[in-house]
Amino acid sequence: MGKIEPCRRSDEQTGSSVAFGWRRGAESPAGRLHPGPAVTGWVLAASIYGMVSVVTIVAYALDKRAARLGRPRTPEATLHLLELLGGWPGAFLAQRLIRHKNAKVSYQIVFWLIVGLHAAGWAVIARWR
Repeated sequence: MGKIEPCRRSDEQTGSSVAFGWRRGAESPAGRLHPGPAVTGWVLAASIYGMVSVVTIVAYALDKRAARLGRPRTPEATLHLLELLGGWPGAFLAQRLIRHKNAKVSYQIVFWLIVGLHAAGWAVIARWR
């Protein structure tokens, strides 16, 4: 059995296996490599972004339908909260695909501030690692 060690990046390590977070020498009893913590974290983050994005697209579609039918709307604060929780990629797609909330300037300003906040957060995480 191989010893499981944390994935550390350095100039000495090369190869795509290290770049994707796989650790050399961390083998299971069957002799296969286990994904490193970097892979697990990125997969988890992508899964959360994906799930919240799907919810956000549905929220945009329901709000667009309510607007067309003259029914009560989803508050903009709720849509922005979904974007802030990681649904901004879904919001971006919904704005382009169903053409909802893409012309209102005040909404777009807040939306792009949220996108910038996410980008800044990931930049800090990438630099910290």
